Amino acid sequence: MTTSDSNKNAKWLAITATGLAGIMAGGLTFLSLVDSPSIKGHIRDGNTQLILDHFPIWWPHGRNMMVPLIGVGALANALAYKATSHRSWAWSGFLIFLLAPYTKLLMGEDIETLRNADLSQVANTAIRFCNFHHGRSVMALASFGLSLVGLADLNQNRGEKKL
Repeated sequence: MTTSDSNKNAKWLAITATGLAGIMAGGLTFLSLVDSPSIKGHIRDGNTQLILDHFPIWWPHGRNMMVPLIGVGALANALAYKATSHRSWAWSGFLIFLLAPYTKLLMGEDIETLRNADLSQVANTAIRFCNFHHGRSVMALASFGLSLVGLADLNQNRGEKKL
């Protein structure tokens, strides 16, 4: 493989990693800024039955999007780091990877409760779920920001290994 081919591959890996970090950040930010306030609004208005009915249908779709996105996003960032030696993609990939244990350890019990809750459990559990969710958005936004820094630096330095 020539240096030119290697630089092209590194650039495409970097673009892919940045794009996946952006998708993750966008999805989780939407949840923090739209879904969480909506859930809390329903609780405030006494519509806990809506959440009780909706969450068991909503959650599997979110999980089915996030699990592969976390895996592919972390892998793409790791490959971009390997191809470029830019630490920004190592950190970005690490933050994406951390979303999985964060969700499992801090939100897993609430997720299971909301999937199988009775009406008395819904309000407090849903509010806690929404509040913990914001940490995921912060990690994803930081990951995307780090990817953008790496991509900008890669473009500016035409592949010189820096950062």
